[in-house]
This record gives sequence, C-alpha cells and structure tokens, in this order.
Amino acid sequence: MRRTAAAAARPDEPRAERRAAPKPARIPPGAVAGRGQSSGLSSPGEGPGREVRRGLQGRPTYPSDEGPPLKALQARVQQVLREHHVLTLATHDGESVWAAALFYAHEGLDLYLLSKPGSRHARSLEREPRAAVTIQRDYDDWPRIVGIQAEGRVAALDGDDRAHARAVYAAKFPFVGRLGGAPAAIAEALNQVHWYRFRPERLYLIDNSLGFGHRDELPISAAPPA
Repeated sequence: MRRTAAAAARPDEPRAERRAAPKPARIPPGAVAGRGQSSGLSSPGEGPGREVRRGLQGRPTYPSDEGPPLKALQARVQQVLREHHVLTLATHDGESVWAAALFYAHEGLDLYLLSKPGSRHARSLEREPRAAVTIQRDYDDWPRIVGIQAEGRVAALDGDDRAHARAVYAAKFPFVGRLGGAPAAIAEALNQVHWYRFRPERLYLIDNSLGFGHRDELPISAAPPA
C-alpha cells in the first residue's frame, strides 16, 4: 500500500490517535494539600493523592500560609469563639468516654474552662489530658450550622497561669471578677473550682452555608489575632 508523503515524513509516529497527556491537578500557591476539605464528600486523610477536595457546591477549600484566605479564616474562627459561650468537652479516661457542656473564655485559640475537680470529666483529664471540643448553637436548620471542631490537650492551671485564666474568663463573664456581688451559691462554687486550658492541636471551622458538612482546617501554626 502506498503511504502518503506526510506519513512518510513521520515514520516513527503511531497511527493510532495521539491524545495529549492529562494535566496534573493544580493546587493554588500557598495551599496545604489535603488539609482543607469538605467532609460532605470525603473524610480527613481519605486516600493518598486526593489533594483537591470540594464541597457540595464544588468549591475547593485550601487553607493558605499567607494572604486573605487564611486571614479571613482566622477572623471567622475568632468571631465564632467570641459569639458563643458554651462548648462540649469530650474526654476519655482509658476505659470509657464522657462529654460535658462547659462555659469557656478564649485568648487566641486557647480556651479557658473551670470545673470542680471531682467532676467526671475532670477525673478523666487527670488520667488522659487529650480531649476534643465542639462549639455551636442549637440550630434547627442544617444550612445555618456554623461551629468549631477541635482536638488537643487540657492542662490544669496553677499560680500565674490560674490568675491569667481567671482574668480572661472574667472579661467574658464579669461576675467572676466580682465575687462579692455574685449570688452566694455561685461565689461558693467558684471558690471550689479548678481552672483549665484547652489548647488545640487541630481545629476546623464548620460552615454548612457553603455545602453540607463543609469545613476548613485552620493551621495551628498560624497565630490568630486574639
């Protein structure tokens, strides 16, 4: 069979279709692969190489080491911490799990708590300081859910650290700073409590307005404004 001149000029090229190789997924500059995600479609750490994760509305989420996205995420986390007053603390004593609702005050990402040392969660923390926290309102419409999920460690505070925790707490709950004017039952209870600090090691901002289960991880190394 006689070959055309064009084919003869390219004897080494295959006759089959020549398709361009697929381009690798592009991650925006400053993105941390696999750290921003929407849990609506995938779970943290699900499968190697899944650098790009998207919410139900198809929006990629990438915490950045610099620039407006990170600053906006920091500001949003701080807003949620300011606007809420109660967290749920989940603990484990090596045998069983427990959860308790506690008032908190924050400084940066540190959450200050108080509790009676004989409470179940306080006893659990003596054996295992690792804990998890959630913060959210009691929403009745899932697209409105906004909150925080975090895991980290809880430390009991003494001395200057205890005094600092009390000052931060009193700034949010003024009655703590003026026990003389507090109801007798509250004043007596506050004299018996221990002070604690929850310091997160991982923290996520949940925002269902961006898609069901949408969440973004705030890099803990990024010091947020208080």
